[in-house]
Amino acid sequence: MRLLRLRFKNLNSLEGRWSIDFRDQRYLDDCLFAIVGPTGSGKSTVLDALCLALYGRTPRLSRVTGSENEIMSRKTGECFAQVEFEAGGESYRCTWSQHRSRKSPSGKLQQPTHLLSRSNGEVLESALSKTSSAVSDLTGLDFDRFTRSVLLAQGGFAAFLDASPGDRAPLLERITGTEIFSRISIAVHERKRKEEEVLKDLKNRLASEVEDGPSGEEVKRDLDGLEIDIERISSDLKEMESRIGSLRERERLESEIKNIELLIADLEEERLSRKIDLGRLERYRSAQTLAAPYERLSSIRERLAELDSSLLEIDRSIESAFSEVRARKEESERLSSDIREMEIERERFIPIWRKAKDMDSHIGSLRSSLSERERARDDERKGLSKIEERILDVEKELEALEKSKKLWSLRMERMEGWDSLIPRLSDIEERLRRFRVLSSELESLEGRLPRLSKEVVERSSDLDRSRLELEGLTDEVESLEKSKVRQDSRLKRLLSGRPIAEWRAMEAFFRRSISLFEGESRSVELEKQIVTLRTDLRKKEADLMVLAEKAGLLDSLVESLDKRREDRARTLSMEVQRGSLVDGCPCPLCGALHHPYSSKVPGFDDGLDEEWRSRKAELSRLRDEKIRLETTVETSSDQLKGMELERSELLRSIESERSALMSSAKSLSLSIPSDEGKSLLEKRRLEKRLKLLDRISEIRDEKRGRLENLRSSIGEKERAVHRIELSLSELENSLRVAREKKSRLVGDLSSIKISLEADLSPVGLDIGDDLETEISEGALEFEKVSRSLDSLLDSQTELLADKRELEAERSSLSNRLKVISEGIKEREEEIAKRLVERKTLFPGNPDVAEEDFDARLKELSSELERVKRFLAVSERQLDSYRESRGNISKEAASMKLELASAEVAFGELCRKAGLSGEPDFVASFRDQDDMEELSLWMEDWRNRKNTAETNLADRKSRKASIGEFDGEDLRSVEAKAEALRSERDLKLAEKGRLNAELDRIEEMEKSRSELKSRLKEQVSNVELWRGLHGLIGSADGKRFRSFAQGIAFKTLISLANGELRRMTDRYVLLPKEDEPMELLVKDFYQAGEIRSTRNLSGGERFLVSLSLALGLSDMSSRKVRVDSLFLDEGFGTLDEAALDQALEALSELRRGGKLIGVISHVSAIRERIGARIRVEPSGGGRSRLSGPGVLREK
Repeated sequence: MRLLRLRFKNLNSLEGRWSIDFRDQRYLDDCLFAIVGPTGSGKSTVLDALCLALYGRTPRLSRVTGSENEIMSRKTGECFAQVEFEAGGESYRCTWSQHRSRKSPSGKLQQPTHLLSRSNGEVLESALSKTSSAVSDLTGLDFDRFTRSVLLAQGGFAAFLDASPGDRAPLLERITGTEIFSRISIAVHERKRKEEEVLKDLKNRLASEVEDGPSGEEVKRDLDGLEIDIERISSDLKEMESRIGSLRERERLESEIKNIELLIADLEEERLSRKIDLGRLERYRSAQTLAAPYERLSSIRERLAELDSSLLEIDRSIESAFSEVRARKEESERLSSDIREMEIERERFIPIWRKAKDMDSHIGSLRSSLSERERARDDERKGLSKIEERILDVEKELEALEKSKKLWSLRMERMEGWDSLIPRLSDIEERLRRFRVLSSELESLEGRLPRLSKEVVERSSDLDRSRLELEGLTDEVESLEKSKVRQDSRLKRLLSGRPIAEWRAMEAFFRRSISLFEGESRSVELEKQIVTLRTDLRKKEADLMVLAEKAGLLDSLVESLDKRREDRARTLSMEVQRGSLVDGCPCPLCGALHHPYSSKVPGFDDGLDEEWRSRKAELSRLRDEKIRLETTVETSSDQLKGMELERSELLRSIESERSALMSSAKSLSLSIPSDEGKSLLEKRRLEKRLKLLDRISEIRDEKRGRLENLRSSIGEKERAVHRIELSLSELENSLRVAREKKSRLVGDLSSIKISLEADLSPVGLDIGDDLETEISEGALEFEKVSRSLDSLLDSQTELLADKRELEAERSSLSNRLKVISEGIKEREEEIAKRLVERKTLFPGNPDVAEEDFDARLKELSSELERVKRFLAVSERQLDSYRESRGNISKEAASMKLELASAEVAFGELCRKAGLSGEPDFVASFRDQDDMEELSLWMEDWRNRKNTAETNLADRKSRKASIGEFDGEDLRSVEAKAEALRSERDLKLAEKGRLNAELDRIEEMEKSRSELKSRLKEQVSNVELWRGLHGLIGSADGKRFRSFAQGIAFKTLISLANGELRRMTDRYVLLPKEDEPMELLVKDFYQAGEIRSTRNLSGGERFLVSLSLALGLSDMSSRKVRVDSLFLDEGFGTLDEAALDQALEALSELRRGGKLIGVISHVSAIRERIGARIRVEPSGGGRSRLSGPGVLREK
């Protein structure tokens, strides 16, 4: 992770928008920079902005919410922080912001926003609660790791050194992530326990499975015999069912034959009843041969009538067309005369229109010139007005400058004494900084002394309390051991010499026996239901056969009725054609001249429709009933099969369960109860005993675990007492050293205060909390007043020169405006004169007048052309009418000759057919409708008879194909088939029971084989986990955690020594052998003396703390590349040599490619580090930034 740019606004004393670009060439060249400035100026605020942008919090401010924000600058309404950084080769931008309502300083705080995006603007996360987590996932650093590896906050990098040994372990665990080793240790302990339970369960299950009952080979032999018997019975049953089907089909066919013979006899009677009508039909058909010649004669007569009518119509059309031709000619002559008159009038006006257009053009150019001059006059007036306004503004500015100059002169008089103080400001600030540092140290020390005294008292109390707790834990262990002995004795009495697995097996035995009794009751109930359902099914099948026979006969009858209705419908459908028939004209279908049914069709008997509807309804009812019965039979059959299958499976299950119970009873020395009540009573008694056994076992295990934890706690408590004793000794030593340091600080502060008061009294300043601000503000005020007076004199000179230039320009503009106004007046007079001349010549618009003449001429010409076209069309129409009249006259003469010939020929045909003439022919067709009805009836009768004879022959043939049976009737054959079904069912039930027994035997053998294989595998697993538990497992996770923390602590010391060697060759850090988290330091300048880090001086503590902090930073960032590092304060206690060593160590890190920032108020830092960001107070509790890459944004 590498920082690229930081932007922020209104944070603490840094008011306004600021930007720091770490890509500036100065940072890239040096890689080491300092953030310097007086104490309290806001140096740490830069790092606060960095943390706020990434994580929404700072090391000094744990949270910033919608109701609490202590980092926003006072009297501002908004703040934000934004950082651009690089991670994994990509650039990202993270922004945090918050504002008050309406961005007013007095408004209510609003909820903050937090946004993570790529450098191209693509948003990755915008939820306030998720953005900091997204940053952690992206960089690999959460807030704690960030403040340990990138930003070592003010006073934070000494936290590890100052922590007690007991507090270092959790701190190191958080930084290095070794808390996972505790979870691994506990997980190993739990896994070992579970694997042992699985092994115990497998052994119990293998012991409970004992082989009993017949062998698999015996069961297979019995099954083979049953298969042979079942196959024989099924073959006989199939033969019986085939014979039953044949007998039922024979009975149905005999019934149908009787019904068909009766139908044929009825048809013969019906034919004999209509013998007279059939003779009349023969005579009607002989007269139909002349229908076609009569139709030809009628068509000739109709055509001749049409031709006569056409001649009258066309004569009227010729007269109308002649009148229209005469009117078109008159209109054409009138239009030609109007066009000639308008052309003469147009030639007279053309010269007048042309002269009027020339005059309009000249007047337009005069008006354009006038408009240009008016625009020029307006522009000059505007310019003159602006110049006069500018002259007034300059005069006002001169008056304001004079007033300001007087005020600044008075302020300069009040700054007396500052001119001699400003050259010595650097020395005064250094002494004041030293005074503040010593005051801060004294204040810190005075605050620390009561805390140290209080800690000594508290640590003594902790020691007494820990000793009392240790005694209490010892007493509790003794009490638990006695309670555990009592529980063991009670458990032994309840078990009565049997293992708990055997008691569980007994309870399971009686539970299974109850299930066996319930299965037998269900089997008996199913048997009763099967017998009832089978009887009902046979009855419904017989009803279905009878219903099918009735539906077949009725279906044949309905087909016959359908054909008769179709014939009648065809007769009635000829109504339109019959309406067009005329007596004496031949029928186009039969040629008849007499049409008795042309106006009235004889009525049909409605009995046919009534019979058809009745038979159709009855057939529909029978079919619905048949479908319902078939569905019921199918449902009952499926239900019967389901019940039989369920009963068969239940019987197999009962036999299997009984065999298993017998095996269990033998292994448990029990007998199967005689009824369900005894099993239920015994089961409840065993359940109560097992619950009590489980409860006692749980209590015993709980006390055993509690005992182990207490013993572990006693060991921990003994070590804690020892640590408290050591810590108490160290605290007493620290209290003594702090009191000595306080007396030294009081003397140094007194001498510095006297020298400062002597320098500051001439300008009226006293030493106080805001002295630095007052000095800085005074110096700035003096410089500001001097610059302001010089600036006012320069501005006054420039304004006087501007006023003279503006007055000269105003005079020039006034002269030009006068000349332009005179030219405008002359041009207006000329335009008025030309307008009078134009109106006298032609008052209107010549272009419009000319266009009106042209449009009228064009309209008259178009009208003339249209009239001529209509005249030509009318003439052609008149010629066409005359030609058509000649053609029709010729055709009418021809048709009259043809009609005379046709009438003679038709009379000859009538005589040959036995008719006297055309009137006799027409009379012979008057009973045509009766004849048509007779024809339809005769055709229907033949169809019905043919159908009946065909059905009779088919039924007799099918009956003959069935054959005869030797004295057997349907009922006796059905009784034999039912006996065979019962025998087959018994054999199938026995087969199901044997199959279930065989499956149980095979399943038991497979189960025992699998259990043995799993037991062998589980023994290996348990041995593996027991071995791993012996190395790292424990109930509280302490064993593996302590081992991992020891390695992490040694790694930290190794990394810290590497950093320490870069700064000095005097010290080396060592771990204390008997205390896991205790630090020692070896001093090579004192003959290798080893002493505690508690006794280090201030400079030594800084070097050791810095080396530990850098080591922790390296450990925290092992998985993440960290290219930026910030150190906040800590250099004030170093002498020059130690400071040089620390800076040299940081320079080594810089050569590793890291960008390193140091925050300090020490002046030596400013001298030794070239790249510096300066934080300078600007008055009123505000500060400003300056340095490489620093920019104040607008």
